[in-house]
Amino acid sequence: MEYATLSGELRARREALGMTVEGLAREACVASRYIQALEEGKYRLFPAKVYAEGAVRRTAHVLGGQDGDLLLAALNREWANGSGQENTNIHRRGRSRQGGIRVFLTLRRLWAIVGGGLLAALIGFWGMRLFVFASGPVLTIESPADRSRISRPTVAVRGFTEKESSLTVNGREVTIDERGAFTDEIELQLGVNRLQFVSESRFGKVSEEVRYILVE
Repeated sequence: MEYATLSGELRARREALGMTVEGLAREACVASRYIQALEEGKYRLFPAKVYAEGAVRRTAHVLGGQDGDLLLAALNREWANGSGQENTNIHRRGRSRQGGIRVFLTLRRLWAIVGGGLLAALIGFWGMRLFVFASGPVLTIESPADRSRISRPTVAVRGFTEKESSLTVNGREVTIDERGAFTDEIELQLGVNRLQFVSESRFGKVSEEVRYILVE
């Protein structure tokens, strides 16, 4: 299964839920300009592809989709095809006019271009660092589903978060592998159990998810 466009799919889901771009941005902890960039296919607004992927995961989670991999596949396809991207090529051109007048790329202009490129790269680098610092880590719980009913005293928890984060479930530390995935067994009590997942990034930013499980 493939989506026609990532932007169309995300916009349709948001509108079906009656959410505004700003409301979705608050729920997903993603800047509204990045939500709008995803819905318009303007991926050049992201400092790097990894940040677009993180925004897609957060947005898909809030919109209730269980098909994050399909949405990421759509992003990768459109990113690879250059959808929404601007490629800038610097050409050295000389044009001659009657009378033999020519315009050449001077050394001063060359240094201006190099300096401008370095400045843009520096701004982009610190922009990415600021984006990472300001956002909580991605946290997706694949199992258990919220409000599950089970008959056993333990439940398997499974999902992923950012690999450099620390994760706890009701205060108990859970091991994260090198890809950011985690899986563990949590003991439960008879009746309603509240599982609080807390992921803390190395910058001290926190993301939380809660699941309620009924043990019968």
